[in-house]
Amino acid sequence: MMPENDIEYLRAVAVGDLAKASGLENMDRLIAREPVYVAMVCVKQKI
Repeated sequence: MMPENDIEYLRAVAVGDLAKASGLENMDRLIAREPVYVAMVCVKQKI
C-alpha cells in the first residue's frame, strides 16, 4: 500500500500528526519489503 492511498496516513498528515504519519510510512515500507525480497530470491535462483 502506498502512503498516498492510505486513509489513516492521510488523516495523520491532515491533522499534523507527523509522528504517526512517519510510523505508518515505515510500516508500509516493511509490508512492501517482504514480497520484493521473495521475488528477488526467486529470480536469483532461476539464473
